[in-house]
Amino acid sequence: HHVPEAAAIEPVAVRYGVVNLFTVPDAVASLANYLAQHGWNKAATRAQKQKVIKTYNRIDIYANTILGLAEAQGYVAE
Repeated sequence: HHVPEAAAIEPVAVRYGVVNLFTVPDAVASLANYLAQHGWNKAATRAQKQKVIKTYNRIDIYANTILGLAEAQGYVAE
């Protein structure tokens, strides 16, 4: 299963003007927006990124799983 790069994902809202969180592009765009508004930044340490993810879901295993999946796709969370 291939996960598309963020630049290749065009939110439905861009095409049709309506957000549909049941589509992958809109859900990804929404989550990226949420994380950015809560302090996500590429230069942050892994611990800082985990803290931002935990503003969305406080469970450690959730944050670790999200970071692990990102790392498995080639993203480095230092």
